[in-house]
Amino acid sequence: MSSTYKEIFTGNAMAVLLLKGVFEDHGIPFVEKNEQVSGVLAGFAGGTESTIKMAVPQEFEEAALRLIADFRSQLESA
Repeated sequence: MSSTYKEIFTGNAMAVLLLKGVFEDHGIPFVEKNEQVSGVLAGFAGGTESTIKMAVPQEFEEAALRLIADFRSQLESA
């Protein structure tokens, strides 16, 4: 069964690293696209540090968005 992936988060390397751990703890599969690294590997100047994107299968989008909201509120209260 093929899933449609939905882009749900864009952030810097530290935020993506932390969020990946949250998703793994909750069994949510994801893919990440680091445009800066992709650009450098292709021989172009990369993007900015905040160009790391995360996507999840469409069926996990709602749960992932709830976790992202919790993640952001924890960052704001810290």
